[in-house]
This record gives sequence, C-alpha cells and structure tokens, in this order.
Amino acid sequence: MKVVDDGHYMSKRAVGPRADTSSLWQSHLSTGHGFGIPQVNQLAATTDLAGGHIRNSIFTAAVLAQTRGAALAFDDVIAAVGDEYRKLGRQAPAGLRSRA
Repeated sequence: MKVVDDGHYMSKRAVGPRADTSSLWQSHLSTGHGFGIPQVNQLAATTDLAGGHIRNSIFTAAVLAQTRGAALAFDDVIAAVGDEYRKLGRQAPAGLRSRA
C-alpha cells in the first residue's frame, strides 16, 4: 500500500503494475465498444485514476455514445476521461490521444 495524495484527500491504495489498471478499465467496459486492447492499454498507461474515477469515466462515455446513438467509441472515453480529470482539478495526461 502507498499513501496517495490527489490534492483533495489522502488514501491508501495498492500501487501495482499497469496491468492491474488495464484490468480495471476492461472490467468497467461492456462488450459492445468500438475499440480494442491497445486502446485499453493506452488508457492504463497514460491515466492515473482510481477505480471509481475509471467507472465514472466509462459511465460518462456511455452517455456520450448513447446521445450519438452509436456504440461506445474510444473518442467517447477520451472525452470522458478529460472531464473526469477536470472534475478532479487536474490536467488530463498529454499522452492520452484519440485513435492511438
């Protein structure tokens, strides 16, 4: 466990390899999305969000996709992750790009 200070609160959470984060992203995604493992791995490698923030990002992305009447796309997730970082008062990672 490591003490993590995100600017709003301090918590203890396990800090492990990015594979763990990739699993979190995959567990929150449905099977009907329009992107693959490389994009999930990009999310895991470039973001530093806790599980609840990952879940919020996926929910927001799903709403964006539903508004368009389309399947969940990587661009939806990118936009939602940016929104989640803004809610946290943080800047989204520069390495997070659409269609990697």
